Amino acid sequence: MQKKTLGIMVLVVLLVGSFIFAQLPEQPPVGEPPMSPEVPAPMEEVSELPIDQLIEIVKSTSPGYSIVSIKSDKGVFGRDKGSYTFMLDDGTEITIDKVTGEILDTKEGKGLDEETLGVLAIVTVPLEDAVKTSLEAFPDNKLISATLKVNELGNPIYEIEFDNINVQVDASTGQIIFPEGVAPTPQETPTEEPFEMPLEPSTPQETPMDEIFPPENTENF
Repeated sequence: MQKKTLGIMVLVVLLVGSFIFAQLPEQPPVGEPPMSPEVPAPMEEVSELPIDQLIEIVKSTSPGYSIVSIKSDKGVFGRDKGSYTFMLDDGTEITIDKVTGEILDTKEGKGLDEETLGVLAIVTVPLEDAVKTSLEAFPDNKLISATLKVNELGNPIYEIEFDNINVQVDASTGQIIFPEGVAPTPQETPTEEPFEMPLEPSTPQETPMDEIFPPENTENF
């Protein structure tokens, strides 16, 4: 009876030991370094579409309307939501994805106030041209907002905010008025050198034989 009980206890110990061993992590063979845990690869940064391309998408969805403002949408704690909201001159708001160019939402407006409509009546430069001019002067900047306003002199201007600088553009002339003395960098065009005809090699003129050996005067003979 004692032998039978002892055998059962040994069997139980073996079963428990094998179960615990199976739960242990796999160990590398002797002599090989332990395997390091896999580190997840960093997520690739998704590039946004150029703002001028997003502007063209919005204009194609609402032909005949002018863009009054562009705003980069912010979420909780000022986090970038990855979209722009465009306002048109009839008050319509269009939200577009910065990466895909997909129209995410469209809200029909009730029109603009009389003051904004009065400013639009004297504007000759569209907002998209002002944004383009600013980007030419300050490349590699990310647009935060662009808004049509009136300055202290009563003149219409565009206030364009980038991530590194704020710019003001005259809405009547399209010139940058702040910062002062800034103009778009002109693109250099290669100049062609004038074509020159190759010079023909000059051929030596033959000297007449009479000049080399003058004829003898035979009159004295």
